Amino acid sequence: MAGQPPLTQLETAQLLQISRSYVSRLETHALEQLRKGWLQESPGE
Repeated sequence: MAGQPPLTQLETAQLLQISRSYVSRLETHALEQLRKGWLQESPGE
């Protein structure tokens, strides 16, 4: 994003000072929310 290369889960965890496993859980939750939103959109929007 913003022209920057993506960070690994470990790099993100270190940056935010949280565990890598928590980053993984957050990522999984975010992807689930995106999928739900994607499926709820009606065609043609």
